Amino acid sequence: MNDITNNKKINTNNENNIIKKYSNLEIITLAIGGMIGGGIFLLNGIVVNDLKQYSYISWIIGLIICLTFAFSFILISKEYSQLKGGTSIYPQLLLKNKYSKIISTIIIIFGYVILTSVYSISLGSYVGKYLNQKQYAKIYAIITIIFTLIFNYIPEKKFFYFQKITVILKCLMFFILILLGYFYNNQNYNNNNINYTIRQNNYISKNQLSYLPISIILLYGISTFLSYEGFEMISNTTYKMKNPKKDIPITFITSILIVGFIYANLSYVTNKHLGNQIHKFKFTSLLHLTEKLPIISKYGSLFVLIICILSNITAINSTLFTNNYIIDTFTEYNLPTNGFKHFIDTEIKLPLLSKRRKLLIWIISFISCLFVFCPILLITNLGSILFLIIFSIISYCALILIQNKQKKNKKIEILNININHSISKIICVTSILISIIGIIYLIYQTQNMITNHTYF
Repeated sequence: MNDITNNKKINTNNENNIIKKYSNLEIITLAIGGMIGGGIFLLNGIVVNDLKQYSYISWIIGLIICLTFAFSFILISKEYSQLKGGTSIYPQLLLKNKYSKIISTIIIIFGYVILTSVYSISLGSYVGKYLNQKQYAKIYAIITIIFTLIFNYIPEKKFFYFQKITVILKCLMFFILILLGYFYNNQNYNNNNINYTIRQNNYISKNQLSYLPISIILLYGISTFLSYEGFEMISNTTYKMKNPKKDIPITFITSILIVGFIYANLSYVTNKHLGNQIHKFKFTSLLHLTEKLPIISKYGSLFVLIICILSNITAINSTLFTNNYIIDTFTEYNLPTNGFKHFIDTEIKLPLLSKRRKLLIWIISFISCLFVFCPILLITNLGSILFLIIFSIISYCALILIQNKQKKNKKIEILNININHSISKIICVTSILISIIGIIYLIYQTQNMITNHTYF
């Protein structure tokens, strides 16, 4: 293990002397690009429909959960900041069993396959709604995947520039929507009316009209946390950071807080203006929100459509960018023979496939296109379950790292703050327990969806 790590250090150090370092802004926008995608467009309406005025609390709970998981990523990313591979490399370095390493990488790859599908479905749904062509929503989703796949061939410097500009633009547009939502008061909505439209596949009973148990809000917090998925993409950039020890925690925490602010406030203004009408358009709630804001109501649908396109394009871009690193790591550590690795890297004369390794990315993207035809809620839940498994694996890896540091009497430090080994372990164990609860909840919810035919 030490030989592998040392060799990687030499290779990455040589590369870092040649390749430009990433700025914190570039890294933060990459993470935000990965986080703000289909989640807020598909899940926002569902959460507001079921929780009403409590909905923003669930997004705040999701934020806190996200920071808990980010703790594990920060610890491991700092320890192996000189290595490529990010999320996919950590199990290779910290898990002992060969098969657990391979399975971990496959789960990570499959998780990003599903994530790409969810983002493209979100974009396709909004475009289809705007053009009054819902029957073509799946086609728009597939076109989106192919477009972003080809776009990822541009030079990395131009890719990051595009990602930075588009993410900043979409954040500004979200802030405008939030400000207008707070500024304009909708007199037609009675905030005290909390007669919910309840989906059968949730734990909420139809008799629970006057209050919501804290356990329900906490469970929804786990669901909303999964819309923060994408923060871990920062791990793939650490080897090009200017000052990893300082920049890793700053980029993780900053990107998560910005996204949390957007999510919670969008949920609040959605409930404020749509209220009990939300059940009519759960999956396109932000489109209908603008109809309640006279200042932009005329062009509101186009405004939100542009946000949706920017959000999902940048989210898929970030996902495919990360997948490239994951594939590199997989071929480096898990392929059976050097001969097969040589075959994968051989130059071939085909458009967009100068190296056979790119063929793996195309195959993965093709699988994402197939999942576009699955019911929205089922594919979303499957992706959520996979990422809860991924996050629990990383939390377990962080736990191993903490134990190793404790044995060697090494400190755990984040932003010049020393953190006790026992507290660090508690945070990692808490993350694993949250993952287990979330997986059980989502399996139960998915089972009810199938039984009651409430998926879409």
